[in-house]
Amino acid sequence: MDTSKERFQHRLLYDDEEYIEGASYVGARFVMLLISESLSRPEFVWEQTWHIQSDYITHRQKSILQIDDLQLSDDQLKNYALAEIEKISRRAKLCHAFSRLWSSV
Repeated sequence: MDTSKERFQHRLLYDDEEYIEGASYVGARFVMLLISESLSRPEFVWEQTWHIQSDYITHRQKSILQIDDLQLSDDQLKNYALAEIEKISRRAKLCHAFSRLWSSV
């Protein structure tokens, strides 16, 4: 019998698109930790985790540039990942500012 847990595990193992999209959330979590000042060594955490986003970034750049066999160097991947972190950070700070604004009304 297929339990929901087994279906979930199957999707995680066999659905590359969901895996790739899931990797995009790593950047959002990293930004959340930065903004909340929860990391004592953000540079260390970054160096240990940036590569998790590399599949997502490569997949997205292949789609944007329409180059199926696109190969990106580690430096290029890091730069794209940092750009994504910066974009997420701007949105998160904006949302935080709006939430403070609305709470004062």
